[in-house]
Amino acid sequence: MNDIASIQKLNSMSQELRNFGFADSSVSSVQQAANIMLSEEAQKSSIFGRDSELFEELNNKFHRFKDFSDNRILKLSQEVGELKSQVKELIGVISVIKSRPASTHQPSPEPLLREQPREKEESVNKTQVVSVEKEKPYYEKQGHYSPDNVKIEDFFYFGNK
Repeated sequence: MNDIASIQKLNSMSQELRNFGFADSSVSSVQQAANIMLSEEAQKSSIFGRDSELFEELNNKFHRFKDFSDNRILKLSQEVGELKSQVKELIGVISVIKSRPASTHQPSPEPLLREQPREKEESVNKTQVVSVEKEKPYYEKQGHYSPDNVKIEDFFYFGNK
């Protein structure tokens, strides 16, 4: 079947070559058509040859990538296993620490140290409150206003003043 199709294509091509004046006789037109068809087949075969080389190259790259990713996955799974074992060990240590009686725990001296600065802070706060009450604040620059400082009647006229 393929031979019949190629013969028909050869005949139609030779007729076109004769019609357009590329060949003088039917014999020369058939030879020219055969050369054109052979060059097309050679081009197709070279394209398929390049494709097969490209396919082999891509296939090799894929296998290398697959091997690399498989190795990486194995390494990661081993690391995850190690981390799981470390977590189990830490959970065991924590459970041992929690199970110890509370009487063996010694109170730290830090609460005693913390109480002393509080007394100093309270005395400092008392002196600051006394000094603030004695000083009259400068309202315009600090922004501390009270309703007595700013009265609405001073700004708005309601009539009958």
